[in-house]
Amino acid sequence: MNIVFDDGLRLDDEYREALAPLLPVGNAPLRLDSSTAKTDGTPSSDEAFVFITNLPVDVLKYHSLFFENHKDAPQWFFVLLNKNDHGITVLRNAARKHNLKNPVLLHARNVESFAVAINDIVNTKQITKGKALLFSKHKRA
Repeated sequence: MNIVFDDGLRLDDEYREALAPLLPVGNAPLRLDSSTAKTDGTPSSDEAFVFITNLPVDVLKYHSLFFENHKDAPQWFFVLLNKNDHGITVLRNAARKHNLKNPVLLHARNVESFAVAINDIVNTKQITKGKALLFSKHKRA
């Protein structure tokens, strides 16, 4: 799973502790750079994206470029860290505009709601690109 922080997002220690169940051991989240619309590492396009933002204004051009470059990801989770929930509507519209697959939008007003949002992501059944499991009652299916 790709965890990406928006440019300018700073998390306190309490938020980082709440994020720990989502992070693989020893890995740090990627950071989106507003000047290039790229992350500071290489995300895997076959895995889901968790985009954590406070979205102070609106979906900006670098956000749109980032979404467009990774629209083939099988699943998107958006976590909005803001007291105002207006950004959820803006993110939903961006997900539709860029045809992002299986978007899940979560709003976190404080540390407690952020921990609940992370727990929801951890407990969500992950969609994996390019895999299928077929069952048949016939032996020669």
